[in-house]
Amino acid sequence: MATTVNILETDTEVFKGDRVVADGVERELGDVTTTGVTSYGVDIVPAMTSATAPSGTVTASSAYNSTYEAWNAFDNNINLGATYDGWITGGGAVTGWVQYQNTVPKVVGKLILTSTNDGPNAMPRNFTVQGSNDGTTWDILDTRTGVTGWVVNEVREFTFSNTTSYLYYKLDVTLNDGSTSWLYIAQIEFVELQTAIKYSADFNTPLASIPTSVYRLDHDNLT
Repeated sequence: MATTVNILETDTEVFKGDRVVADGVERELGDVTTTGVTSYGVDIVPAMTSATAPSGTVTASSAYNSTYEAWNAFDNNINLGATYDGWITGGGAVTGWVQYQNTVPKVVGKLILTSTNDGPNAMPRNFTVQGSNDGTTWDILDTRTGVTGWVVNEVREFTFSNTTSYLYYKLDVTLNDGSTSWLYIAQIEFVELQTAIKYSADFNTPLASIPTSVYRLDHDNLT
């Protein structure tokens, strides 16, 4: 009876007849089936030090002043202490949008928002995540309403379905959580969606048990 082994692999295909080393014994793979496995990678926005550095461009509908420009919400500096940080809208606006133009298109499937240590009711209540490849025509990827009850220094994650690579990603907030002064977000992350391939393969020669390690003969670890 054949023994089936599950192999997670991201960049090397596995085929019937491939020879592998399973727990120190060279064996040949039989039938191989594949399925997609979804996982989340890292924030597509680097730790920004200005609106255009180190790469890409951050723009927004407004900013309170130079201390609270939109790129500050992408600087990876949450500042949980007394020092304020993040993006605040200007001109008394309690709604607004912020976007990041990447250097290469990416598939994003998660938004992470971190609230400030001052006035969490200025965080988004109703908002959309949008993607574009020209900065003009936008596709709505996620719509959220009634996101309430923010507390200081809170991190919330919002996953959504997306399989398209976009050059631009935008957070468009149409209602905050009650503040009459501004919209204020400490940190924003657009997290890349990654799809690996899960290979399930039978060994042509029976094994007493499922191996704990499987290697190709070129010694690439497949587990």
